[in-house]
Amino acid sequence: EKTVSFEEGRSNRVNYLYHQDDVNLTFSAHFHDSFEFLYCYEGLLKVSIDKNDFTLHAGEAALILPNQIHLYETVGSSRSYLCIFSPDHVDAFYPSTVKECAVNPVFKFDKYLNLIEDIKHSGDPYLIRSAFYFIASIYSKLPKMPREKKFTTLVGQVLSYVEENYKTNISLDDFSKKVGYDYHYLSNVVNDGLKENFRSYLNRFRVQKAIELLKRE
Repeated sequence: EKTVSFEEGRSNRVNYLYHQDDVNLTFSAHFHDSFEFLYCYEGLLKVSIDKNDFTLHAGEAALILPNQIHLYETVGSSRSYLCIFSPDHVDAFYPSTVKECAVNPVFKFDKYLNLIEDIKHSGDPYLIRSAFYFIASIYSKLPKMPREKKFTTLVGQVLSYVEENYKTNISLDDFSKKVGYDYHYLSNVVNDGLKENFRSYLNRFRVQKAIELLKRE
């Protein structure tokens, strides 16, 4: 399971670009201010985006929009490429993603692996930006639906609450009182968004932070 905190600082720096190759990628629910592109070379990857579930097969890719809650789970085994890039790389495309998202963000991409190599190795900012715009062009042609802002905001607030307070004794009940939502309603929303209950996610987050701390020592 991946423990690298690739969303540190909400990934909102100008011209932010981060990428990694993964074997058996699994990562719990998170969000950030950047786009996230995922390509599956081999195997199967489950992707959950704002409580909707999708599966990436070999040769398929997905684009996650800024501030969409998402998580990954490998089914059996997988080999994949992940790239996170800030909106300024596709500034003309970004405004169209604020209110709408793809009904299904998964698309075939095996014919364009040269673009992944350009992103990884070219070092040419214009070539890299053109690759991102090509991905944006494919995404823009997919059927769209309105983004569920209330759901995303609520789950995002829970994730931020955990990130800011995980060292203390916190609970979803405390948070529900803080934001003024019924506990049972909020619990259902969290379970849909995180694919696990609050306590399980909190424990997983604490373990992840402990591993990161050990690696720094």
